[in-house]
Amino acid sequence: MKQPHARYALEYIGYCMLRGVIRRLPHGWVRRLGRGLGRAAYFLMGGRRRLALTNLGQAMPERSERARARIARACFAHFGATFCEVVSAARFRPEDVDQYFRIDGLENLRAALAQERGVFLMTGHLGAWELAAYPLGRHLPRLDMVARAPNNPRVAAELACFRERFNNRLIEKSGAAGRILQAIRNRGTVAVVIDSRAGSTGVQLPFFDRPAWFHTVMAMVALHRGTPIVPVFCRPDGKAGYRITIHPSIVPQGRGQAAESALTRRCLALIENEIRRTPEQWMWMHDLWRY
Repeated sequence: MKQPHARYALEYIGYCMLRGVIRRLPHGWVRRLGRGLGRAAYFLMGGRRRLALTNLGQAMPERSERARARIARACFAHFGATFCEVVSAARFRPEDVDQYFRIDGLENLRAALAQERGVFLMTGHLGAWELAAYPLGRHLPRLDMVARAPNNPRVAAELACFRERFNNRLIEKSGAAGRILQAIRNRGTVAVVIDSRAGSTGVQLPFFDRPAWFHTVMAMVALHRGTPIVPVFCRPDGKAGYRITIHPSIVPQGRGQAAESALTRRCLALIENEIRRTPEQWMWMHDLWRY
């Protein structure tokens, strides 16, 4: 029991030191700092590096080994930058959000809201998904976000404060089904990242032509309530900005487990297509295909 507490304390001290450095830098410089840290992590975190290369080799066998290694290095750099930018963005004021974010397809979100059946905002671990909630929350009465807290309780508490700014509210992923259903019943908007490993409690579906386990709660609620699913993707844009693309709604159709699986698979296929556009911005070091 003592060992995890000691590790968490050391992690939090390291995090606080990095946070202090980040908060002293203009946001436009933070991306470069994070990319440098991510590149260092690529060489230092051998297990995660090997996992990323293995996943890339199985998901994109048509690419050369050298090309996949370039993607893996760029992936670590991207997520180093994303982590630092999340910490930096916690100091954003409303005018900063308006300055750094550009939104394309806002009319698709408005059309979904007009149906008055609640809305699911669906995305994956791609680009700067954590930061998309800031500008989107400013266009909504409230945005409920389903997310898993980090294992470190001190870091988790601080990240929760970051996530719950600008009309956002956090729904802890564990046991989230009831709160998701209640939010949709109240015609709310719920953001869900669906490309996480569910374990054997989920449904096995193909992703990059390999079977993995996924949760189908979003599909189940969407089919039950007739709730439109709006795909949203946020990517870095320029030296310090971000571009959010909101796609037209996915209309839920059918009933039962087969319909839930088909709807989830349709959403995953869209995420896979987005990943192929910018493969260096997806979390290849995530052990998604583990059984």
